[in-house]
Amino acid sequence: MRILYVLDEFAERTAGTEGQFLELVTGLAARNVDLSIALLRDAPTLRQALPGVPTVALGLKSLRSPSTLGALWKLQRWARTQGSDVAHIYFNDASIACPLPLRLAGLPVVVSRRDLGLWYTRGNLPLLRLNRHAVTTVVANADAVKRHTIQHEHYPEHKVVTIYNGWRRRPDSGDHAAVRESLGIPLNARVLLTVGNLRPLKRMDDAIRILAAAKAPAEDVWLCVVGADRPGKNGSEKERLRALAAELGVAGRVVFAGARPDPWPIVQASDICMLCSETEGLSNSLIEYSAAGKPVICTQAGGNTEVILDGVSGFVFQTGDVRYAAEKVTQLLSDPALAASMGERGRQRVNEQFAVDGMVERHLQLYRALTAPAAAKSVPT
Repeated sequence: MRILYVLDEFAERTAGTEGQFLELVTGLAARNVDLSIALLRDAPTLRQALPGVPTVALGLKSLRSPSTLGALWKLQRWARTQGSDVAHIYFNDASIACPLPLRLAGLPVVVSRRDLGLWYTRGNLPLLRLNRHAVTTVVANADAVKRHTIQHEHYPEHKVVTIYNGWRRRPDSGDHAAVRESLGIPLNARVLLTVGNLRPLKRMDDAIRILAAAKAPAEDVWLCVVGADRPGKNGSEKERLRALAAELGVAGRVVFAGARPDPWPIVQASDICMLCSETEGLSNSLIEYSAAGKPVICTQAGGNTEVILDGVSGFVFQTGDVRYAAEKVTQLLSDPALAASMGERGRQRVNEQFAVDGMVERHLQLYRALTAPAAAKSVPT
């Protein structure tokens, strides 16, 4: 079997989608599946990560470029040259431009959807709806994403399948005290953690308000925020959050750790993990929190409730309900046994539902179904 992957580009291997893509292709290569990649825009990082995989750059910087038709013709030729059996598309521009050319090349076409349509616009949504006639199957990474895709892109339900993100088990990172010391957090403190880029939709300000509202000895509870500052039209989000922490009297207990290529050591050195975002697809951070055995407090957005079971592996709250979330933080801080049991149940759930080998195997089953003689009549849901 030969699978052709088509991507816009490849930003960094630690990003969510990029990391999942690497896990998938690495797992398929280990199962002796032949792979090739077409990039709309070249990505040296990807070539370095997958040196043995045939890769072509189409040189398409913008879909409005006069070179678009030439790039898509090149894509068709590459698919035929590689003898591809299935094409699988990732990211936005490729999802708009590439399904029809690949379908005309005679390939079953798979597209991935991994969020709740943050990139939909009045211009591209009609094109995506038109493309559904050329797409064989959509792979969503959560049931919430599946429902959203069906609703907004008008796919029939049988053409959209859910395959959860995969998590590869990792060992304990080692010296948790050293991690805390490097962050300037007291060794005896209880640490709340939230991981995500500093953007308004991530609602990091709610995490600061939760810290301020939690009923515990003030000097005992700290908040660590891991993520890159993403300045917007109102300036630096980090500076806005600093000002809020000062206003609420908790500035001395909030640490901004910045972007981290691997937040795993900080996750393991924390006590309670939070996600306050107003929109999510399937959060890799939630999977990572639970894999580390941490109790989680998160919003109900997107696929969050597919990772965190309310009252079992953590607590789920309505977006913006800081008071309720703070009550749950207080409950977990005052009941270490409950926190430990929730963390362990979360770890078990990740091992059962989000194992990377299971994610790879489900993709392989899908590809086999699409290339089977009866594929035109039946695709597994």
